[in-house]
Amino acid sequence: MARQLHPVERLDLDLAKASALPEGSDAQRIAKGIAGVGDQPPLILACGVTIAVGTLARDERLARTGLRMLAAHAFSIMGKLMVKGVVDRTRPDEALKRGRYKLEEGGSESGELRSMPSGHSAGTVAVAMAAAVDYPAARPALATGAATIVGAQLPSRNHFLSDTVAGSMIGLGAAALAAWLIPAERKVRPARP
Repeated sequence: MARQLHPVERLDLDLAKASALPEGSDAQRIAKGIAGVGDQPPLILACGVTIAVGTLARDERLARTGLRMLAAHAFSIMGKLMVKGVVDRTRPDEALKRGRYKLEEGGSESGELRSMPSGHSAGTVAVAMAAAVDYPAARPALATGAATIVGAQLPSRNHFLSDTVAGSMIGLGAAALAAWLIPAERKVRPARP
């Protein structure tokens, strides 16, 4: 007997159907391109470029930010792998194309069953929030960029909404840990007599 879907799963499936762009359309290619910015290679490249530019320019704040971004990204990878190692969940593309869906305890290595949590969301949020520590004026732009990349996971059929929420929470935790380990520059105020 098939198990009954949780209300969150039903909502996820309904949103996946409603937000799915036509296969092969220009809109889907654009969504996939935006979503792909949250993949590991582009994020690692962004961290590396930030470290390199900061180091070459002798900008300690920028170099430190790049190191924090890289640490946050590494922590987000660890967090998402811990969850993916114990949860099997069908990706939206598979569920929509073949009508098969499952969410259960497991540890499959098949990409089609590794939707939960969204690693793209975890990494994107981790890197953006780690950058915001030393650049508070950039927080709105960083948050908007991260939200765009995370949001693109739905119409590109990469992840369900709850996958992106779980990934984003992992990313926030990873950024907080990285900020604790590599804090922002502290302004030392002269002591008052």
